[in-house]
Amino acid sequence: MTEEETKEKLSWSCWLRTMFACSGAMMLFVFTGVVQAQSAVLLPQLKGNDSIIHVTPEEETWIASLGIFMSPVSALFVGPFIDVLGRKKGLLFFYINMGLGFSIIACASKVWHIYLGRCICSFAVGLEVAAVVYMSETCPKELRSIILSISSATLTIGISITYVIGGYLHWALASAIFAVGCFVYVIIQALAPETPPWLFKQGFKDGATRSLQQLGRSPSGSSEKLNFSKSQP
Repeated sequence: MTEEETKEKLSWSCWLRTMFACSGAMMLFVFTGVVQAQSAVLLPQLKGNDSIIHVTPEEETWIASLGIFMSPVSALFVGPFIDVLGRKKGLLFFYINMGLGFSIIACASKVWHIYLGRCICSFAVGLEVAAVVYMSETCPKELRSIILSISSATLTIGISITYVIGGYLHWALASAIFAVGCFVYVIIQALAPETPPWLFKQGFKDGATRSLQQLGRSPSGSSEKLNFSKSQP
C-alpha cells in the first residue's frame, strides 16, 4: 500500500462518507437495545390503573420473553438472504420489520397487538448479522476497527435511550417515536451504497467501482479493493 493511498483512505471525505454509509448498520444495534429494554418500561405502565390494556402476570411474562422469541428464526436465513439479495437489502429489511413492529405496539388496544409487535421486532433482531457484514465490507481496514468498536457500544446506548424515553413518555408515544426512527433509517439506508465486494462477486464491476467512489476511495484504493475481491473465493 502506497503512502498516497493510505492518506486517501484516512481523509475526511472518506471518513465522513463511510460513517454515513455505516450509520444505518450502527443504528441497528441501537434498536436492538430498544427491543431488549422495552418491556422494562412498558410493563409498569400496563399495570397502572389508568392503562387501556390490563395484563395478567402470565401475559407480562409473554410480553417480556417475546423480545427474542423470533430472532432464531430470522438468524437461520439471514446469511443466504444477504448473499443473494445484498447486504444493503438485509439492513432495509431489518428497519422495515422493526418499524412495523413498533407501529403495531404504538397502536395497540389489546394485549395480543403487543404480542404481535414484539414478535415482529424480535424477528428483526435476528437480522443483525447483516450490519456486521455490511460494515466489514464497506470500511477500509484503517477505519474498520474504529467503526466496529463504536457499533458495539450502540447496544447500550439503545437500552439507555429506552429507559429515558420510556420513563417520561407513554408507552404508545415512545413506540411511535421508535417506529418513526426506524422508517427514517429506511430512507438513510436506501441512500447508502451496496458493499463493493458483494457487487463485484455478483458481476457488477462498474457498480462496485461506483460504490467505492461514493465511499470516497481513491482510484488506486478502488483498484486494490477490486483486485482483492477478485482473489476471494
